[in-house]
Parts: sequence; C-alpha cells; structure tokens
Amino acid sequence: MGLRSTWNAISAVFKGGYPLAEDRDRAADGRQPVRAKPIAASLDPEAAQAHSASPGIPHPGIVELVGDVEGNHIEVGSNIILTGTIRGQGNFIRIGATENPQTLNLHVFGNDNEILIGTGSFLQNLRIEIGSARWLCSRARLRIGDGFSIASQGRFILPNSGNLLEIGDNCMFSSNIVVRGGEYPHLVFDQKSGAYLDVSDGIFIGDHVWVGEGAFIGKSVTLPGDCIVGTRSVVTKRFEETHCVIAGNPARVVKRSVQWVANEFMLEAQFPAGHTAFADTAIDRINRAERERAEAMAASDVRAAAVQDEPD
Repeated sequence: MGLRSTWNAISAVFKGGYPLAEDRDRAADGRQPVRAKPIAASLDPEAAQAHSASPGIPHPGIVELVGDVEGNHIEVGSNIILTGTIRGQGNFIRIGATENPQTLNLHVFGNDNEILIGTGSFLQNLRIEIGSARWLCSRARLRIGDGFSIASQGRFILPNSGNLLEIGDNCMFSSNIVVRGGEYPHLVFDQKSGAYLDVSDGIFIGDHVWVGEGAFIGKSVTLPGDCIVGTRSVVTKRFEETHCVIAGNPARVVKRSVQWVANEFMLEAQFPAGHTAFADTAIDRINRAERERAEAMAASDVRAAAVQDEPD
C-alpha cells in the first residue's frame, strides 16, 4: 500500500470526534498525567540508555509521552524516541523507523488528529505542536514522507482545527524553520465585510524541497517539488514552478531551472550532468585531497597497532 493509500485508510478510521465545547471540558477536568503505553514501543529505561549509546544498531521505538493514553493510537518505529504531551482521544500517530536514534518532541491537544512521518527521517528534536493546553485543535492532519531531514530548532505549529500540512519525500530542512498553519485563538477579520480571514486549505510541500535556515512558511502555501527556499525567507502564498529558487520577504521566484543534490556522494546517481562539472571545482579537489589524507592516516594507525600487537 502506498503512503497516500495508507493515509486514506487511516483517515477512514476516525470519523467521529468530540465537539469543541467537550474538548475544552476534557482539558479542564484536572486529570493527572500518565505514561503512554504505545503499540510496539518500549518504555524500559535501560533500553532507552542502550538506544542512545549504540547508534547504527536498530532498537525498539521508545515513547515517553505524558498525558492521555486510552483511545489514542501511537506507533513508533525502531530508533525513534517520542517525547512530549498528548491530551484528547482518537488521535493517530505513526512515526516510521530510522537508521539512527532520532528524537521527536510532540505536543497534541485535541481529538481525531493524525500525524504520519515516513521512514528514514532525521529529526534533530523537531517540535510539533497540535493545538495548545488552553485552545484545543481537532481533526488536523500532518503528513511527512520518507527520507525527511531537519536540523535543530525546527517547529511545526498547527493551531487551527482542520489544519493540513503535507510534506513530500526526501525533503531537507535547515535549522530554525517554522511552519505555521494558522493564528488561532487570535481572530482576524476583514474590517468592512466582516469576513473571517484566518482560513487555510492546507500547506503543501512537494518532493525533494530544500528549505534554508530560518525560513518561515505560513498558511495556504504551496512549494512545488525540487525547489529551494532561501535563508530567512517568509513564504505566504502558493507557487507553481518546480526547480526554482524562492526567496525574500515576501518570498518570490528569484531563479529558475535549478537542480539541487543533498551532497556530493549522491551527485553521480541523482544528477549525472553535474558530476563532471563539480569534479572540476576547487571544492572537490580539496575534499578529495583531505579524504585521501584521512585514509592514509587511518591506514598508518592500523599498521602501528598491528606492530604493537606482534609478540616479542
């Protein structure tokens, strides 16, 4: 089953939900926090310590959520450490397995929300906020595809009930990225007509999008596949062109027909046309020289160790 088919199947599971008035009652009823007991997850402290002590070796996912448990579905794949808070019922959370230990800081306040993150992510303690302790959010959807990576201080905020955020496969986000789906509980209207303005039909980020450091992505935004978002950009509208650079405040297309590759080790496979051109640069020559130097030093250390181990 493909990721979108899986999404549709999950969406069909939770058709009910609590009215917002009841949501507020549930948040104010004074229940004591409890430890989450997730599906296929371990809370063993010794397992958690081993998880962080041996990177590269798969370990069972660990869930350390505080709050409501009964009535929520929580799944984490291997090497995932899920921390944070959950309040409400009917929430569906599924975080796919990763190669090395990754921590996700998740805070869900509301009912019937869906959070899906694919496999092979690099999360760097990404913080996801669905609603807040005082102002609940219900029926929000967050979907992130496979191979997603984000540097430190990332923050995804879905405050409005019904918010939608979709991020495709193999996207790369730098540090201090903020994605925000709305302004609730603050209300914004057109002064003359009285129309409510804080309305969004979703944030959609395509496959293989690179978002630069400190960018802000607001509600009702589309970033097509293979685009680059410049550092400190403020993105507030929908774009249609793939393979372009989007930058500025407010963001606009500043360059077209670009192709980006995450690193030089992927270059030959992902963009052969650029392989030869990059090999002619000073950057590549310096990098190759440094790698050869490091390999020679490592080989010398191995030989020295072998000599020390020889019997007298």
